[in-house]
Amino acid sequence: YLKKNARDHFSMFDKNKDQKVDWDEYAGMSFGLNRQDICNDIFQEKRPYEFSKLAEQVQLAILAAVRRWKAAVAGFSMSHGEFTVFTYPELYEHMGQTLVTETIDKYDINKD
Repeated sequence: YLKKNARDHFSMFDKNKDQKVDWDEYAGMSFGLNRQDICNDIFQEKRPYEFSKLAEQVQLAILAAVRRWKAAVAGFSMSHGEFTVFTYPELYEHMGQTLVTETIDKYDINKD
């Protein structure tokens, strides 16, 4: 079921139908076209001022998506298989550290 679900979502994110989902497509669909430039800067490890003005929950979601993307994909675009890893990292052993980091970020309220 999970792999089929990932395939279905892949089609939704693959706006230009090139059988790849690139970061721009994902960021635009997930965080809104008005935040796409901010997402691209974060992806390139920059911290634009506009990022600090976003709600903390949105900031954490963008950072988690970038971290997960970079763990699942060695580049700017992902295939069907890589999208499955990105979408369901709990199914893949090499994504374990990424999931641990996401969990800590989610529950470490005082950021110590």
